[in-house]
Amino acid sequence: MRKLLASVVVLASLSLAPSAWAANVIVPPGGGPHVRIFNGGGGELGGFFAYEPTFGGGVTVAIGDVVGDSQPELVTGAGPSGAPVVKVFSLAGEQLAAWDAYVSGFSGGVSVAVANVVAGGKDEIVTGPGFGGGPDVRVFDSNGGLLREWMAYDPGFTGGIRVAAGSADNENTPRVVTAPLFGGGPHVRVFDSNGGVVGEWMAYAPGFTGGVNVAAGFGRVVTAPASNGGPHVRVFGQGGALAAEWMAYDPAFNGGVQVAVGQVGGAQSIVTAAGPGGGPHVKVDNLSGQERSGFFAYDPGYSGGVNVAAGNGHVVTGAGVARIVEVLQPGDVGSGVAGLQQRLLGMGFWLPGVNASFDSNTTQAVYAFQKANGLPRDGRIGPEDQAALNAGARPTAVSTSGNLVEVDKRRQLLMVIRNGAVQWAFNTSTGSETNYTSDGKTYRAHTPEGRFTFDRQINGTRESHLGKLYRPKYFTSAGHAIHGSPSIPPYPASHGCVRLSNAAINFIWDAGLAPLGSPIWVHP
Repeated sequence: MRKLLASVVVLASLSLAPSAWAANVIVPPGGGPHVRIFNGGGGELGGFFAYEPTFGGGVTVAIGDVVGDSQPELVTGAGPSGAPVVKVFSLAGEQLAAWDAYVSGFSGGVSVAVANVVAGGKDEIVTGPGFGGGPDVRVFDSNGGLLREWMAYDPGFTGGIRVAAGSADNENTPRVVTAPLFGGGPHVRVFDSNGGVVGEWMAYAPGFTGGVNVAAGFGRVVTAPASNGGPHVRVFGQGGALAAEWMAYDPAFNGGVQVAVGQVGGAQSIVTAAGPGGGPHVKVDNLSGQERSGFFAYDPGYSGGVNVAAGNGHVVTGAGVARIVEVLQPGDVGSGVAGLQQRLLGMGFWLPGVNASFDSNTTQAVYAFQKANGLPRDGRIGPEDQAALNAGARPTAVSTSGNLVEVDKRRQLLMVIRNGAVQWAFNTSTGSETNYTSDGKTYRAHTPEGRFTFDRQINGTRESHLGKLYRPKYFTSAGHAIHGSPSIPPYPASHGCVRLSNAAINFIWDAGLAPLGSPIWVHP
């Protein structure tokens, strides 16, 4: 599997519900658009690159008889960062047709599905735009002729949609099924061939906004979270009645699951594949979730996610599932910020509490998180922060025993150690190592290193050549202290003390975390 550097596409975002995020970012997976065809046991039958091998946006896939020759064809949709090109191929990889499903400037990717949703003797191609596009469902013939079009949700929604096509209820009539890709709630809708709603329900808790992948067939609608929801596959029958559910992979995995429904190995099957962050593990299950077979569609080390299609005895995979990442920054409010605050607190980065507002205290905790993980110290949460945030690792200190305060000058962190482990980590700013003048005297802004003891404190504000110190706790006779300040940048900027936010020093006082006589270790 060829590995390519991922690019980032930033698109404006609206939502079916008010958005808490300043922006959302699509992170293409970086894998080439490699389509592979397997039998039900994982035996490879063929494969090809649906687009230029250097294209790193991934590829969605579908299978069905769209030409009307009683033979299945493959349909592909380009992933994000490229034009919205849909292609039709023979199983041998011969390109039969290609067209732009949406305006050529749109680069959010295209979801594809295949079924005979319009009366006739062959299947049609159903498309839905990816993130950044409106909920515009389109139905095409095999040459790109537009047959039907409608809006699946409010036209102002631009979180993208997933589409599926097939028998979705007891009437055994092919339907079009949609679900929001991101930010719109887990709202599944079932449409007839003219865009009339014939069924709708919430596939998961109404507050879930991580997107939903959908598949349809054999009178069932199958769903799985697109991201941030665990590998929770659900199977629905008539009217959204829950028929089965299971965890397709490790319950802790939150990279999303791709789903497909089709005849594979002579049996009605549900096919799943792991999204970004998981291995290219494809499973073939029965309609109740019992695994019949499993295999790796690409090199086991590939973690860019796998799109899947199923039918006509085949499993088809497309490499590369884009991740949609919430970008959170100061001033944002809402459930996304609340989730971030809960995550930071759980990892040991101190905050006063969860208030769903990206305020100055949240910025300080984000600085500490980024410092502890060697990330850019920009005070916002973006794509580059997601892996460490998902891992949830607590910060580590040099200390391995005892109770003390440890100041790591290299990382600019203050950590409260209890029994050799980090209880709390705080953003701090130590001496800038520059000269400064106070009352006609020149000093070096240096924070001394070594092991000290807190030997005096002032429950108030004191001014000295080291600056204005709020509630200082001193550890040297020269007046160096940990103290509160209204300015704690993510780099060394003090006159030599160890700066904390006023809220942080209040917490340390109130919780008794640095009592007189207790140790503090300042190290490079």
